[in-house]
Amino acid sequence: MKTIRRHIWISAIFISILFSTVLFYGCHDKKGPTLRKGSSLPSVSLPDTGGGTIDIPGDVMGKLTVILFWSQGCPYCKKEMPFIEPLYAKYRGRGFSFVAVHLGPGMDAAAGMKADMELSFPIVVDERAILRKLYGIVSVPTMFVLEEDGLLSEKILGGLGARDIEKMLEERL
Repeated sequence: MKTIRRHIWISAIFISILFSTVLFYGCHDKKGPTLRKGSSLPSVSLPDTGGGTIDIPGDVMGKLTVILFWSQGCPYCKKEMPFIEPLYAKYRGRGFSFVAVHLGPGMDAAAGMKADMELSFPIVVDERAILRKLYGIVSVPTMFVLEEDGLLSEKILGGLGARDIEKMLEERL
């Protein structure tokens, strides 16, 4: 009798796990939306650390734009920011735009980091995960490169180093 109860118990657990897995993966889009080279990005307006809002991609149309998705818990993201600042200062007058998108809550934290690192490029905060969902961001850092016409030319998981970004800018501007 004990053996039968144990088999029933194990079977019940197995069926529960199987049912939960099927429900989760059947209803959950693991990949998110697929944005491919040449596609336009969904338009979203997000608050920036300066108290205004930035419309992506509307406010960056006409410029080669890099959008960096980052989070406060990402040590690589924090290391990358100071290297981007001089590139932004050097190339923004030549038709380059850069926007950092902080994923998660923390307008004060993002503004504090911007001030501490003396960053001049815009930082928007995606507290409600709007862009994360619309753009299918699954890890940080992730970079999007938009051409002047607002179309996606590259999606780079893991970001790029300063040398690679500068090389890209020199080739395209």
